[in-house]
Amino acid sequence: MGEFAGIMKRVKEKIRIASDALRNMRIETRPFYVTSHERSGTHFLINSINANFPIRVGYGLGKGAGHGWNNIGEWFGPYENKADRYLHIEHYNQVLWEKGVRRNAVIKSHADHVLFKKKFRSAPVIYIYRNPVDVMASWFHYLNKDEYYLNNPAVEDMRSEKFSEFLRRPVNEFLRYSFSEAGRFKNVVERWAEHTSGWLSDETACCVRYEDLKNNPDAVLGEISKYLNVPRSGDTSIIDIGNSKSILPRKGNVGDGAKYCGDGDVAFIRECIERYDLKWDTFNTSA
Repeated sequence: MGEFAGIMKRVKEKIRIASDALRNMRIETRPFYVTSHERSGTHFLINSINANFPIRVGYGLGKGAGHGWNNIGEWFGPYENKADRYLHIEHYNQVLWEKGVRRNAVIKSHADHVLFKKKFRSAPVIYIYRNPVDVMASWFHYLNKDEYYLNNPAVEDMRSEKFSEFLRRPVNEFLRYSFSEAGRFKNVVERWAEHTSGWLSDETACCVRYEDLKNNPDAVLGEISKYLNVPRSGDTSIIDIGNSKSILPRKGNVGDGAKYCGDGDVAFIRECIERYDLKWDTFNTSA
């Protein structure tokens, strides 16, 4: 049985490789980025694009890459010496770019707008953003996982007992500089606001809302089709939010974050983001 299982596994892998090769012959697509603040539906969007457009889909290059996307990754220090903070970006640009884009059209990143414009190679950008209360709740649980720090030992512990504490505590060096050029924010909410405001002000990017992709995928995919100038594969293929080959969502429910907010938390989040000239109603925050 063990030998048979091994044979079947190899056969399935060969079928997958052949399927990828056939799919990748169907259309020549220029590479593009899928960018977001963490916990905003990045892989939901990547999976939706890969399922609905005849683009190159293979196993990607770069730390954190997977089947269906390349990944530029983040900076893990040493934080006392910032001279090497761009080495992973330069390595991708100079060494991995050509090989990577022959495997996948999608390049994943969480870079903020200033860092992207300064260090990344030029290509179209699709930016997905989400209700900030839901992002904060998802991020709170994600950064409270023991396994996160086991997998990323260089990251200073950001675990918090209470959601309100998480919102207000100073960010560690990893959160300050991993995807940000200036790192001028004081807390996780300001980090989200600086990230989101930068990208929403870029008229050359295609900015889509997580809530719209979940509730009306046909309209969002139509918008992306026009932006990339790439036709759809056919009728809309609906992707389950939990159908991810990488980081899974905690729940992915719209409005779920409100139940974690205590007295003053929503007001604090709103105050932070409005300092960055973001309008509260833009994000359909029901909390």
